[in-house]
Amino acid sequence: MAPPKRDVWDEVREELAAGRLRPVYLFHGAEPYLVEQAWRAAVEAAAPKGPRGFNRDVLSGPETSAEAVVSACRTLPMMAPRRLVVLKECDKLKGDPKPLLAYLKAPVDSAILVMSAPRQLKDGAGAQLSRGAAKAGPDGRQGAAVEFRTLYDRGIVAWIRGEVARRGKRISEEGARFLLDMGGSSLGQLAGEIEKLCLYSAERTDLSPEDLEAVVADVKMSTVFDLTDAIGQRDLPGAILAIDRAFLQDRDPALQLLAMLARHLRQLIGLREELRSGAGDEQACAAQGLNPKMAWKYVPMAKRFGAEDLRRGLLGIDRAEQAVKSSRLGGRLVMERLAIDLCGAPATGRTAARGR
Repeated sequence: MAPPKRDVWDEVREELAAGRLRPVYLFHGAEPYLVEQAWRAAVEAAAPKGPRGFNRDVLSGPETSAEAVVSACRTLPMMAPRRLVVLKECDKLKGDPKPLLAYLKAPVDSAILVMSAPRQLKDGAGAQLSRGAAKAGPDGRQGAAVEFRTLYDRGIVAWIRGEVARRGKRISEEGARFLLDMGGSSLGQLAGEIEKLCLYSAERTDLSPEDLEAVVADVKMSTVFDLTDAIGQRDLPGAILAIDRAFLQDRDPALQLLAMLARHLRQLIGLREELRSGAGDEQACAAQGLNPKMAWKYVPMAKRFGAEDLRRGLLGIDRAEQAVKSSRLGGRLVMERLAIDLCGAPATGRTAARGR
C-alpha cells in the first residue's frame, strides 16, 4: 500500500507482530478494507488471554459516550494483565468527546484502546481524536493514528505486489496490473483473488501469467495485450482478430476488454501530458505506471493519437459499456464497432485532409 502515512503503519504492524503494544491505536481513512485489516491486526495482537467476555469491551460510537469509553479503559482487568477496549466509528461518539481526549493524554497501562472509523477524520471530534491518539501519553509517543488514504492505479499495483510478497510469493508489475484490470479496484475483492492465486500456485514462488489466467481471468493476458497494442497502433485488422480470439476464449468478455481499453487510453492521455511537460520518454512512461523499458512502444502510441481522439475514445468506451449492459446488441458486435471508431483516422489527419 502506498498512502502518505504508510511508514507509520509499517512501524505499527512490526510492533504488533513482535507483541510490542501501545495503549492507544486509531485507524481511519478512505480505504475501509485497509482500516478493517489494521483494526483486526491490532485487536488480535492485543486480545487478552482467557474468557473473552471478562476483559474485552466492544463499543460503537453512535451508542456510546466518551465517559463510557474511559470507564471501560479504567476498569481493572480480571485475572489478566490488561483489558482490550474496542471503539468502532469513534468519530460518532455521543456527547462531548473531551473526557476521552483527556484520557488520551494519560492512558492507563492496564488497557489497550483500539479505535477505528471507515472514513477520513478531517474535522470535528474525529480529527480531535486522531490528533489525540497520534500524541497519546505524557510524552506524546504512546499512541498511533494511522490514516489509509485512497489508493489509485499505481498505489493499488504496489499494494498487490506487497500483499503477494507478504505471502512469500512474487508477482511482476505487469501481472499486478493485469490482476487490477481483471479483478477491479476493490481491495477486498483483490485480496480474495490474491489468496486464491497463492493457493493455486502451491509451492511455486513466482505467480505466472498462466496462474493469473487460470484463477482470475476469463480472457488470456496475451489476447488482452494484443488488443490494446492493436488499438494503440490503429491496427484495425489486428484489433478485430484480438476481439475474435477473446470471444473464442470466453462467452462474453466485453466488459473486461472495455475496462482494459479504458485504462490503456487513460495512460496514453497521461503519457502525452508528461511528454508535453518536457519529461523524457522513460520518465514519462514510469510516471504513468508503464514499463520504462517499453517506451519505444508506448511513446509512439501516445503520439499517434490526438488528445481529443483519446478523450473521444473514452466517451466511446463508456457508451459501449452501457450498450453491453442494456441493449440487445451482442458484446462482440459492440466491441467491433468500438474498434472501428478507435482505429479510424486521427483527428489531425482529417483536419489536414480538409486543409488540402
